[in-house]
Amino acid sequence: MKTPDVVVYLSSLQKQNPSRKIDTLIAFADGARSQGATVHIETQDIYTPSKLAVILGWASPEQHTPNIKLRAHIIQQQKQSGNHVMAIDANCFKFADPASQYLRYSINGVFYDTSEYVNKNSDSSRWDQLSQNINVNLADWRIKGNYILLLMQRDGGWSMKGVNPLAWAHEKIRAIREHSDMHIVLRPHPGKITDVSALTNSNVSISNTTARSLLKDKNMLLVRLCSTVAVAWPQYCTEFRYG
Repeated sequence: MKTPDVVVYLSSLQKQNPSRKIDTLIAFADGARSQGATVHIETQDIYTPSKLAVILGWASPEQHTPNIKLRAHIIQQQKQSGNHVMAIDANCFKFADPASQYLRYSINGVFYDTSEYVNKNSDSSRWDQLSQNINVNLADWRIKGNYILLLMQRDGGWSMKGVNPLAWAHEKIRAIREHSDMHIVLRPHPGKITDVSALTNSNVSISNTTARSLLKDKNMLLVRLCSTVAVAWPQYCTEFRYG
């Protein structure tokens, strides 16, 4: 088979059942074809060299499932051959955009400081449009507050670059204490709750939004999370990078 311009990997998903994720990948393939590109849609755990490999998500340091192992292999092979990988992922405002009107598309990575998002020198027009469409506004940083909110990532995902969330939180608490004795509230990732009780003391507590009962009511969880974030200052957090 002649080397295609684009290979879209449905097999980068753990399940290939009909879903918005499948629709997103198929739509990208159709769009590339409409622009004259040769496109191959891969449904097996097979790597095919191409100018552009398109995957859903990214490869985490811990690769246990076939689709994550395939993502890692694709990334490695494309890099070695001087070709490119496009990662498609959910937007940062899923709580306000459950239908996923917006997605993230990045080239050769997913981190803001090492990947290409084609947003150099961009103005505020795209943010203004997104903000209006999903009704999300940025509040000014508070200079006063009752506590410091520390948002944690889940363990095992690519966002932490292999750093253990508990070790990260422990180090951040230490760093914060060099500058402030304000109360700290920990909010573990709601998708995969980490036991952070070892980090708590009289001046470090856990947000009650991590209770498993709240996870059954996603609207309540998200409302409470939003209200929690609104009163915190400053926020020491990691969402798509650590640092």
